[in-house]
Amino acid sequence: MLLNPIGLAILMPLRDEVLGAWWLRQRRCLDRAARQSFDSIILLFAWSIWKERNERTFQGTSRTVRQVFNKVVEEAVDWVAAGYRSLEGACQVWLQVLGSV
Repeated sequence: MLLNPIGLAILMPLRDEVLGAWWLRQRRCLDRAARQSFDSIILLFAWSIWKERNERTFQGTSRTVRQVFNKVVEEAVDWVAAGYRSLEGACQVWLQVLGSV
């Protein structure tokens, strides 16, 4: 849901692939200018999954995949608002996806 709208679906990991190995391999497929954005997206995704895991474990709550996607986009928008511009383009696309749902 994160990579497809921004044209990076080709980089999606295999089902049983280790995240770290996949990340390092795929970022080499991108030009240097795109790597910072890609790295930020992966870190944002991992951070959001970690927070979801903690909420499920400690608060007994559970979100759908779509709701987790929404939370990732909200967090990305906050990062951009705080001055982290490398996610600006992705945020615009993701917000359009959310608007079409």
